[in-house]
Amino acid sequence: MIIGDGAFLKMPRPRFDSASNNQVFIDFLAQLRDYYQEREDVPIFHSVILAGVYDIKNLKLKLCPDTEHLYISPWNIAADFDIDMSFSSAQIMSMLEEYEEDYHTGMSTAEMAEEIYQYTSGYPVLVSAICKFIDEKTQKAWSGARIEEAVKKY
Repeated sequence: MIIGDGAFLKMPRPRFDSASNNQVFIDFLAQLRDYYQEREDVPIFHSVILAGVYDIKNLKLKLCPDTEHLYISPWNIAADFDIDMSFSSAQIMSMLEEYEEDYHTGMSTAEMAEEIYQYTSGYPVLVSAICKFIDEKTQKAWSGARIEEAVKKY
């Protein structure tokens, strides 16, 4: 979160996905909304970014056990997040260079980065999935064939 003076407030990453009926998450969002509405009287934060696999406007709040559900938006907004968050080939190479410094695999970071980029267009989840697969499932055997194997897996 960004607080009033532009400083960042780092908060732990809570796990709301395991909460029954999303009630913990709904309560958390309601609390943030209350803080936001009181911002004139009590400065709290400038902005909050929530990222996840669900659109908050589609969260279900269970009203009655096993009967009726209501679609709600805890914020009454659901703004598009129009920022290119994909990695360039150079950014992938930079990450692979850091990895190579730690593990000394002998890979050509430039070649591996370009090949990963060709398969993923820099999409962070796919880049991470490929790298994780090679790191954990192939005994760190970085090669074009291993990248292709990871791509077929995902």
